[in-house]
Amino acid sequence: MNNKYDIVVIGSGVGGLVSAALLSELDEKILIIEKGPGPGGYLTEFRSGDFIFDVSLHLLNGCGLGQYSHELFRRCGIIDEIKFLRPKYLYRSIFPDYDIKVPQADVEAYKDMLIKLFPNSRKGIEGLFVEMRDVFDAASNLRASGRISSVLIRHVAGTFASVIDRYIDDHKLKALICQFWIYFGLPPSMLRAIDFSYPCFDYLNNGGYYLEKGSYEIVRALVRRIEASGGKFLFSKAVEKISIKDSGCHKVSFGRDEVLCDTIISNMDIEKTVHELMGPGGLGSDAIKKLGNISPSISAFELFLGLDVDLNEKYPDDYEIFVNSGYDIEEQYKDCVQNNAHKAPFVITINSNVNRFSAPKGKSVVTIIMLSGYSFWRSKSREEYLDDKDRLADILIGRASRIIPEIKSRLTKKIVSTPVTFERYTNNREGAIYGYSRTLGQKAEVKPNDMKEMRNLYFASGWAKQGSGVAKVLNAADDVYKKILERSLEKIIV
Repeated sequence: MNNKYDIVVIGSGVGGLVSAALLSELDEKILIIEKGPGPGGYLTEFRSGDFIFDVSLHLLNGCGLGQYSHELFRRCGIIDEIKFLRPKYLYRSIFPDYDIKVPQADVEAYKDMLIKLFPNSRKGIEGLFVEMRDVFDAASNLRASGRISSVLIRHVAGTFASVIDRYIDDHKLKALICQFWIYFGLPPSMLRAIDFSYPCFDYLNNGGYYLEKGSYEIVRALVRRIEASGGKFLFSKAVEKISIKDSGCHKVSFGRDEVLCDTIISNMDIEKTVHELMGPGGLGSDAIKKLGNISPSISAFELFLGLDVDLNEKYPDDYEIFVNSGYDIEEQYKDCVQNNAHKAPFVITINSNVNRFSAPKGKSVVTIIMLSGYSFWRSKSREEYLDDKDRLADILIGRASRIIPEIKSRLTKKIVSTPVTFERYTNNREGAIYGYSRTLGQKAEVKPNDMKEMRNLYFASGWAKQGSGVAKVLNAADDVYKKILERSLEKIIV
């Protein structure tokens, strides 16, 4: 192994991989160091018996031709190696009084569905979706031109609850429209308006996509691209210290080894990077204070289930199913934080209905996910922890089997993950699944890549940008690429 590289990437989650793939065009020597045995981070899969389980990806937005995610994968050089699929319906949403299937990429049909269910709210529904479309268009223009509009400023400064309250009075209709809040990890009263309006409208208008062979299809393609361009990987190596030098010659230490580099890209939790890897004195006090006060998002309780029956034969149109016990989203969120599995909303995903490679013929893969507060799990004894894992899993399986009886009657494989599992696997503080929490309490978007104190240290992860899911991480990685490219061009001009 060389001991000098141009760029060292710490962590091989999708943010680290995408930034490395984009930067490979600059002919830089790139080393990616990963503490785990393989790449992927949350965007990974694992095999157990006959089944292949996708850890995190449910739906990905912006994957149509010319759209943001599709274009980024094209720039990474992998678009011809991955195949996007679009399930027949965007999602199915179940409430005590409603069971609806939301159409793919047809926001007008969705609006018509809502108007038929709530005819007295026609004017409010139409007004709300006009505003959401305006936000989507303004955000798209911002990405293309760098110009921010007044509509975006309003949606950054307020919550989505303040937006929807101007148009909708019916609490049941609000709950139906806000169903995607589970994807974003916060109820509308706590979530910035832009963090709901933009992705929600994108999903409804342009569709939600999955990968033909699961999310790891993206990871495999990115790794091949990076290695073909000369990039190197080191697995099962935990970075223990990084030293940021004013001279630009940084040091990354792991075990008895160390490498020097000009630039470091962290795919890790920002707080852990700053406090654990850099240590006291690694940055100025103002930067330490700003980055150290970032609150982690909520985590998740997830079941990975294998069934000895092909659900596609009986439920061919089902893929993503949201299950709600009521309409009070604030109470739903509290139930998630407190791990009240009897009442908390959860999501059933029939992965094998889309990814036919995940289960052999005649069998199925299902995942069940419930948002989960970390503090519930933090201080339990091992016996209490295992008992609660089994108890909550049985409750969710029982509730899910009311919708799909085979989930209980034909179950042959069960694996359970908690926030503690996710924390151990990803090293994200409190097992956060969305990076840092996107509440207005964070006051302003955290922009570590714009801080002068960083001195060629960049962040390409869910902790670097506000937003949600894989699309947010892609945006963070692209941001890192553009800043390093700009710096490289300045060197050439000088």
